Amino acid sequence: MILDDFDFKTLANRVVNVILTELNYLELGYQIIVLTLLDSKRKNIVRLAISQTEAGKKALQETPIPFKKIVIPFGTKSNLLVRSIKEKKVYFTHDMSDVLSPAGSKEEWRRIQKVCSIKTSMIFPVLVGGKSIGAMIFSLSKGVGEISQYEKEVLAGFTNAVGLAVKHSDLYRRLKQTNIHLKEVSELKDEFVSLASHELRTPMTAVSGTLSTVLDGFAGKIESETKEFLQGAKNETDRLLRMVNNLLNISRIESGRLKYDIEEFDAWDVIKTSYQNLLPLAVEKSLSLEKPQKPDFPIRIKADRDKFEELLNNLIGNSIKYTESGKVWLEIARKGTFLEFSISDTGVGISKEDQKKLFKRFSRTERRTGEKRAKGTGLGLYICKILVEGMGGKIGIESESGRGSKFFFSLPSAER
Repeated sequence: MILDDFDFKTLANRVVNVILTELNYLELGYQIIVLTLLDSKRKNIVRLAISQTEAGKKALQETPIPFKKIVIPFGTKSNLLVRSIKEKKVYFTHDMSDVLSPAGSKEEWRRIQKVCSIKTSMIFPVLVGGKSIGAMIFSLSKGVGEISQYEKEVLAGFTNAVGLAVKHSDLYRRLKQTNIHLKEVSELKDEFVSLASHELRTPMTAVSGTLSTVLDGFAGKIESETKEFLQGAKNETDRLLRMVNNLLNISRIESGRLKYDIEEFDAWDVIKTSYQNLLPLAVEKSLSLEKPQKPDFPIRIKADRDKFEELLNNLIGNSIKYTESGKVWLEIARKGTFLEFSISDTGVGISKEDQKKLFKRFSRTERRTGEKRAKGTGLGLYICKILVEGMGGKIGIESESGRGSKFFFSLPSAER
């Protein structure tokens, strides 16, 4: 029963009553039970709980010092609590002041002992893993000679169980405090990522836009070699911008702030924009990013336009990243009341084992492009899965190691 209590205060109050109420030790002359624990930092013994018996209530009324303020310095050699904890031994006494001094006067404690009809007090050390963490005081209305061996064995076993329960409760308390701290740290981290990403996105978008303006010739004619360098700078800026957007999405996902603006729209315009944005990245790697072919059926979908574009950018960009030679292409198919968009490549492919890691946060496979392991945050596919499912669709992959990959996702069709 006591191992079921996680709250330390509830546990302390329960252990001093359970043996009296559940095992009927009141009938055997047990009047008061007190739980004490060693405070290692302050080097003293503190009282945590006292049984709610008639004798226990009377002792509380008569005591000159409030119960919780009866503190015994751990250096008090004459106190039997100190000796029991230090020596890990059971002690008996007919003088209650032996476990209460130097707090208060011995005469006062002897008077209270008489008022409560206490003849004997037994002190059992509370042990956990061979280490004393406190002691329990059992006060009775009978002498030592009247206490059976069986009673002593039961009390020893009970005190050991109390030790386990106290440790159990303390671990739970510390775990709870750690979880609160981790939650606070996580919230601070999310807030920092969100603020930093917002601050980064604005200048990066401006840089990307300026580079586009220069590359399009609006700032005057530029040499082909200069244009090549500028295009490389724009590609890297756009890549960083996608990473910042991923971090923002992670922050929104984990804080429950990711919202969807679902509308009906023609997906074709978004597909063309995504193609134009990613074509320079493919050209830089001497890949063929095939121009998508508009199907002979309507491709109106019910989705969030911006998040649909983000899906295409992430998946097409991912295929370009992991393809060293060949091509990347997009296809569209009808699947009942859904439209399926697939992005295929002739890249390094993904083994069946590595496919299990995909679509998980910060998961990265061992895919390599050339001699190097491809770089990435491990967030793109995880975010894609969240976005697709948030818009009522599904995402998946078909791939074999060395044979390219095909990522596909479906979204609800807007056609009736």
